[in-house]
Amino acid sequence: MRKKRTINHFNEVGPIDKDGIRAIHNPENNGLRFVGYSDTITTTIRHTGWYLDDLQDETVRGCVYALPARDGKRLLVAGYRFNYSWDDEEVVCIDFSILHECEYEAAHYADRNAEIVGEKSREYHEGYNAGSNVVDLKHELSMDRKRFLKLRKEHKEATLTPELDKTIIGELRSIISNRCSILKEIDRIMADRLTFSNCYMNGFNEGIGT
Repeated sequence: MRKKRTINHFNEVGPIDKDGIRAIHNPENNGLRFVGYSDTITTTIRHTGWYLDDLQDETVRGCVYALPARDGKRLLVAGYRFNYSWDDEEVVCIDFSILHECEYEAAHYADRNAEIVGEKSREYHEGYNAGSNVVDLKHELSMDRKRFLKLRKEHKEATLTPELDKTIIGELRSIISNRCSILKEIDRIMADRLTFSNCYMNGFNEGIGT
């Protein structure tokens, strides 16, 4: 059974976001008791966390905490932990918008929240990588332009043998072809970004530096 409620405590820990999630440093010191990870509470969850990026070295894992008992009744909240610490402190994000009485229900709810966080994080990183790629491609365009202008100047001013003339013209054509490919790739990335989520766009804008 789940119960909706309005949160009126833990105000010293951090603000609640629009989804009712609050980040808490060292939750055990704030009156919460760790019940277990979602995958240890129920055997139907057969993984130990969701990847946060394609490198697969950082994960987020659903977990359940118990609130201080009220009138002899234990109430649970769903949360998720990251497999790294923030400023050498354990941080747990907890959904205080819904209270649970059943461990299994809380475990599945926590796992789903962790899954959503993982999805959003992966989308953000994908967008960031795409934005960074655009920056790299534009830098390559700039370098190609400088190389093209230098070669064209040499071609105009130098006394060239037929073989050298052919070589320089070949290099100029190669630069032009490469620039066309880069511009097409930039256009593709810029068009594709419009089809992705806000998380992707946030990452893209961060990666491109806007």
